This record gives sequence, C-alpha cells and structure tokens, in this order.
Amino acid sequence: MTILAKESERGVQSVPIEQLIDRMERWENYSIAELGPYLKSLEIDEAWIDAHMPDPMPTDAYHRNLIYQGRRFEVVLATWPIGGGTLVHDHGSLSSLGSVRVLRGDIFNQVYRLVDRDTVKPVHREVFHTNDIVPVDHGLIHAMGNACQSVIAMSLHVYFPWIIDVSYWDPETNKRIPTRL
Repeated sequence: MTILAKESERGVQSVPIEQLIDRMERWENYSIAELGPYLKSLEIDEAWIDAHMPDPMPTDAYHRNLIYQGRRFEVVLATWPIGGGTLVHDHGSLSSLGSVRVLRGDIFNQVYRLVDRDTVKPVHREVFHTNDIVPVDHGLIHAMGNACQSVIAMSLHVYFPWIIDVSYWDPETNKRIPTRL
C-alpha cells in the first residue's frame, strides 16, 4: 500500500487511514450510505491531523493534500484557513461520489443548482462541525469553506471515482468559468 503523504518520516502512525484504504480497495460497490458511517467511525488522532497541516499555511484559499489514489478512489485531506474556501464547482466529468468528514473546526457547504447550462443559483447553505459527515452525491455543485473565524478547519475527503475535469463557476456572477481544470 502506497500512502502518498510520508507519515513514517514524521513519526506519525496512520493506522485508521490504512484501514480506510484497505477497506475501500476491497469494496466491490461503493456506497455513500456505507462510506459515511465508516468514515465517521475512524479514530483519527490530533497528532496525525497536525502532521498533515501545510507549511506554510495558505491564507486565502484551501489546501488539498492527496493522501492516497487507488484504482477506483482517492483520499484527500483538505486544510481550510480562516476565511478560506473553494470556488463553486462540480465533481467532474465522472460525477464522483463520496463523503467528507470534518476533522477539526466548522465547514460550510453552499449547494447550488443549475439554472441553465452555464449559470448556477444558490439553493441552501449548511454548516458542518467536527466529526460531521458531508455526503457528496452525483451532480453536486457546491462551494465549501471554513465557517469558523478562529480555528483552521480540516476535513478528510473520499471520492470514487477520482475527480477529474472539474467545472467552476464565478462566485460573483454565478456564470461558468470557461476553463476546465
């Protein structure tokens, strides 16, 4: 098993993450209904979280740390500085599914819907707290960010299949940005 982040060099064990990866590799059919509760049950300690904080810390956006990319899924640790967040986005041409577990702090999830091919409209906003699970379903268009003004937030994301060809929308105009990243 190859975990991209070098826990062993930092002296930090990653047993729950290895258990997650092992289980995901063995699952025949992924399901948000199964993944969310399993992700919530993992005992991820503060030392592991601290060892994966980016240095230097981004000040206005968020940071993605690819922990593992398997045959059919990826595990990402996101760090959300105070005021940091994503652009409005979808989950790519493969319409990835997944679950997000908030490891530290509070994270908002602003959901949008398509008005037409190139325009989105905000639908609802929800705040998730430490240990909450955010489901990522087919066709989700959203923006996420740190909802707390005093704590750097962190979250663990599991997506299947990998996220590729993401579309973005301008947060001011709600119009699609013509570039696919």
